[in-house]
Amino acid sequence: MKWLNCAFTAALLFFVSGQALAETCGEIDADAKRLLASPAQRSDLLSLKHIARRALENSECDGEYVYRLARVLALVALSDLDEKAAAENRSLTSRELQPLSEISKPWQLMTRLGDAHFAEKDWLKAFDAYDIALTNLDTRKSDERQSYGEVYAKAIVARAFLTNDSANDRIQSRPNAPQFRTFRGGPAVDRAFLDEAVWHRVEMSSDPRLFRAYLGEFPDGAHASVANDKLVNLAK
Repeated sequence: MKWLNCAFTAALLFFVSGQALAETCGEIDADAKRLLASPAQRSDLLSLKHIARRALENSECDGEYVYRLARVLALVALSDLDEKAAAENRSLTSRELQPLSEISKPWQLMTRLGDAHFAEKDWLKAFDAYDIALTNLDTRKSDERQSYGEVYAKAIVARAFLTNDSANDRIQSRPNAPQFRTFRGGPAVDRAFLDEAVWHRVEMSSDPRLFRAYLGEFPDGAHASVANDKLVNLAK
């Protein structure tokens, strides 16, 4: 009975002082730095998810730290995947990129994921990935403002290809006609800038869907008359 009482007392002390025994955010940060310094460990998706989850569940880690850590983990993993794909002379697939988005969704990753879905002609997933990228771009920075225009144009094209006749749409449960796919919002961006970005993306096409998509976004745009002329010529 004496050993049982001792065990009970030890368990009680452990419970009362549990916070003192729990790992600190500093310890998690140190582990994260060790993981990121090891190419072998940081290529392990489970390790990345585990360290991100530890930070998320630790009350000592504030929200800003958790966000930044997850973002760094995802971007470092993306860089490693890029190097691997470049060495193999190929493009990354959505199957490789999608798991990283479960850690964090920085615009660089979501743009690449959108590109992968686009190459695979999965227009709905491409649009959604681009849409998330747009919400995470900071257009106050000149380089990200330029990227915003490029991603926005890609999203418009993906949405133009999103028709109810495609196999990708038939397997989805929600309405997927282009008019149902709207942007979730994001930073305010000059419409004239977006007009030029979309037109630059579609102007050399021979697909009428893209000119209709341009006119749908910019009915009175700088290139509206040319877009209408192209539609007339393509209909002949």
